[in-house]
Amino acid sequence: MKKFLLFITIFLCTISKINAESIKRIAVGNVDAKITIIAFESLTCSHCANFHKDVYPQLKKEYLDTGLAKIEFRHFPLDIAAFNASKVSQCKNDGDFIYA
Repeated sequence: MKKFLLFITIFLCTISKINAESIKRIAVGNVDAKITIIAFESLTCSHCANFHKDVYPQLKKEYLDTGLAKIEFRHFPLDIAAFNASKVSQCKNDGDFIYA
């Protein structure tokens, strides 16, 4: 059974052609900004929630709204609830980026 699962895993990895450019990102800010901030977040993490509550408003006001930078949110689920929530958050992402 273990050999079969290993074979399936290797087979699926070799036929998948997903590259970084094809993944749809959730981003805020100027598309042409020279500075890109990449935030790896878990939707169930209290530290990530603290960032959005205390730090993000100031960051948005000083850098994102002025066009100096953009921020891309990337999923880093820490548990199954965050994993499922991250899947749901990507469902309506029809474009390459979602800019707010």
